[in-house]
Amino acid sequence: MSEDGSRNSSAFAGTHIGPLAGPGSILVFLEPLYKGGLEDVTAGSNCIVNACTSNHEEIVAEETSTGRKIALHVVDGVGLVHAMLLRIQALLLPIKTLVLSGH
Repeated sequence: MSEDGSRNSSAFAGTHIGPLAGPGSILVFLEPLYKGGLEDVTAGSNCIVNACTSNHEEIVAEETSTGRKIALHVVDGVGLVHAMLLRIQALLLPIKTLVLSGH
């Protein structure tokens, strides 16, 4: 706790998010991109998602400053790397579970 009595934490301090939620966890309501896209997801389940951004229109706009264009490129680049890491983790999960689990 800091001198002013506030806590420095990235944990979500909102509604009931469960005992397994660690720092950086947030509660969200997902909407499917495609019709029926969430039919197989159990209500209340935990998911790993990628928050996507697309700033192309603002980057190519003439009135956008150079600094803002660079910042938006960085945001989109971080989103792209995060999406790639999530896909790699999803591809490796069966291998880690079935082959490398030691059973």
